[in-house]
Amino acid sequence: MLRRWVRGSGPAIIITDTGALMGDVVRSSRGPALTSLLWAIHNDGAQLVLPRHVVDEVEGRLQRRVTQTDDLDLAFRRLRTLYLPYATVIDEIPGHWGAGDVRVLTLAARDPSDLPAARLAVALGCAYLFAEDPDLCDSPGLGVSEWLPIAHAAANDAEVTMASVGVGLPLTVTTESIRAAWRGVSKTQREVQLVVVGVVVLLAFWFIASGRARRTYEGSRPVARNLVDALGPPLKEISERRSVGREVFARTLVSPSAQRCIGEVIANVLATESTIEEPMLAADVARSIDGCGNLKQRTQAVRAELRAYPDTFVEVTRGRFMLGRPSGYPRADLDRTEVLDFLRRSHPRSASSTQ
Repeated sequence: MLRRWVRGSGPAIIITDTGALMGDVVRSSRGPALTSLLWAIHNDGAQLVLPRHVVDEVEGRLQRRVTQTDDLDLAFRRLRTLYLPYATVIDEIPGHWGAGDVRVLTLAARDPSDLPAARLAVALGCAYLFAEDPDLCDSPGLGVSEWLPIAHAAANDAEVTMASVGVGLPLTVTTESIRAAWRGVSKTQREVQLVVVGVVVLLAFWFIASGRARRTYEGSRPVARNLVDALGPPLKEISERRSVGREVFARTLVSPSAQRCIGEVIANVLATESTIEEPMLAADVARSIDGCGNLKQRTQAVRAELRAYPDTFVEVTRGRFMLGRPSGYPRADLDRTEVLDFLRRSHPRSASSTQ
């Protein structure tokens, strides 16, 4: 069974070629200003998954990409603190991945240097391939040169998640606080429980009878109106963009190889289900895939594949694996001023309505 990434099931998995990543880094260093890709990878809208050669080439070629008016030191600093620390890097993409895929075969005849990114994309079958190289983009169903709409969609989905959390968290905290309080009361004697319930009922009756409930309600109405006025326009924009984003996601997702080896299936499972915080056991991977034999036999086959490619499947802790490894660069948070500027640029209608 192939685990297909779908919108709402987690961050969009994004692979880039060297040019696409360099281009975004340089754009973000001008201003400096956040790009949609940066916003998405910092807010769980996207997960960067990079072949090792892409990281090495960006490090080696970035100075040739900047212009005389660009700040090279700033570009490198942003690459190493805002992009790469949030990326998963795969040191080796097995050469037999995508071996029978016509897209990979076509690319091999034109530009073998881009094969790792192509093999990774078709092996996962649940990712987007941002590319500037025409060799990656000319093959239908592979790389996308006009990838900004995907980055915008991922950034918008990050805002959807943030909005959901913003609304749901207070309700969850309140509910759990009430449940925790009641669990404490429920452990007491029956007489104590009756006293507590009686006090709560009396307090509620006094709150209503004294007119405090009405005054509290009347006092909260202006606040509620202000919240609707402030949050309504951006939430409406986010909702409108989400439907457009779903179409973009569906149209540009790289489809999987028709015939996949066990390593490609394992990579798909690990890409969609494991993280550095939650690596997976071979048995857990085996449960997620269909194949010949029983669970024990599949587990043995999965474990053998995981052990055979240590630069692809990284053992995070004893017996637990993830696809690739963290880049090793120290993380930095987004600048607050840049965040506010990005949100103003992302929601021009909302910004103008509040002026």
